[in-house]
Amino acid sequence: MGLHLIISAILLAAAVFLPSSAWVLNTTAPEVEVGKTQNVNLECVNNFPEMDISEILFMRIQKKHSNRWTTVAELRDNDTRIKLKSENMFVEATDDVAAGAFLRLTWPVATNYTIGQYRCDVIILTSQETVQYDRSLPVSITFKSDIQVLSQMVMENKREYFQQLSLQKKNIEDLNEAVQSMQQHQSCADVKDLGPRPVVNLSSGLKVTCDTLTDGGGWIVIQRRASADVDFYRGWSDYKEGFGDLAGNFWLGLENIHRLTSLARYELRFDFTYKGNSYFASYKNFRLSGETEKYKIHLSEFSGNASNDMARHNGSAFSTKDSDNDSSEINCATTYHGAWWYEKCHSVNLNGKWGSRQNGKGLNWQFTTSHYGSVSFIEMKIRPLDK
Repeated sequence: MGLHLIISAILLAAAVFLPSSAWVLNTTAPEVEVGKTQNVNLECVNNFPEMDISEILFMRIQKKHSNRWTTVAELRDNDTRIKLKSENMFVEATDDVAAGAFLRLTWPVATNYTIGQYRCDVIILTSQETVQYDRSLPVSITFKSDIQVLSQMVMENKREYFQQLSLQKKNIEDLNEAVQSMQQHQSCADVKDLGPRPVVNLSSGLKVTCDTLTDGGGWIVIQRRASADVDFYRGWSDYKEGFGDLAGNFWLGLENIHRLTSLARYELRFDFTYKGNSYFASYKNFRLSGETEKYKIHLSEFSGNASNDMARHNGSAFSTKDSDNDSSEINCATTYHGAWWYEKCHSVNLNGKWGSRQNGKGLNWQFTTSHYGSVSFIEMKIRPLDK
């Protein structure tokens, strides 16, 4: 089940089966007198301690100002950072699940700032590695003379809470991105239930797009082109470091690919579309040399329903318009509007000019497209081989 479906199911279950959220925001003094009421507490805690919680990823208390919620205090995973936005207020917090995680605000004496509406948000990870999101019902702290106003605000807050539950589907993508940014993975093989092309952080610090479906999944996408949105006619520096949008068209970067393939054995796969037909070419062994060897490509053991057009490029250095490393008398990159492991010059030119039908300038896979056609979709991807 995808993450967006999991979170949607959680939210709908909360709306149907629970009288309130699993996490609650309690206060010791719903009615205060400014300058008189002492030890006013707000505490975000788990209302169902039997819940299967492995880790607290995120917890915060917010206050409503002019129909907008702003963060007063925040507890994050790893470094347990606390953000304070008010004087004369103390904060206590722990993300220790065994001891009972909580986030607590305390005013020694009620101030004008104490008056208002508050709520808490929590993101947890269960022992089954399921991410769950929860939000408490808002809590109001008012003047003692405002009892009737308080009652009305509670009813309004309940309505607002259930309206928010029904609107959560619109915010799933933002939540998905936030959760992914908190999680790290050893490889794309570890990525589960985040969709077919999730963008994730690897434990090495590299941010990548994973292909979780093709041939069993576990692929790191190193190049994708599906439209003309990103210009691929670039220089050496861009191709070394990488460019584009990991959720769209991009090049991961020669240095990143070299570092990955120098640490383990990898296979390489090309998936492309031409005139509505799908093709693939796979190479069981793949690696890139380092920059001192101009990121020379090494590949072997071909299979696929496309022709073995990359065989011609095996052992070639990478060339760009400002770094000519091919074995031709001309600069193949400038002549054919691309950047590739050119020889004299190419049978494959997948970083060429989008949609071009000029001789050799398009996104060519020669046996399939000839030098006058251009593929309409291409993904290059790599995957570590089992030891």
